[in-house]
Amino acid sequence: MNKKLIRFLTECMTERRINCSMLSYLTGIDYQRILMIFLEEVTISGSELLCICRAMKVEQTALMALLEEAA
Repeated sequence: MNKKLIRFLTECMTERRINCSMLSYLTGIDYQRILMIFLEEVTISGSELLCICRAMKVEQTALMALLEEAA
């Protein structure tokens, strides 16, 4: 599941031209933690996922579709 989420979030970042540094600034999540998440070295928490999605203005329906797919 983590891989699907990271792939989805990476695509969103590419579309919106947001890098990890900017995402860290927008979310308040430490830059090193963002890197660890996107390098798949740690599992993203629910609160981090929501914070990142909110910062990138990800549509709730897109996120829910992805989560339902994995279930």
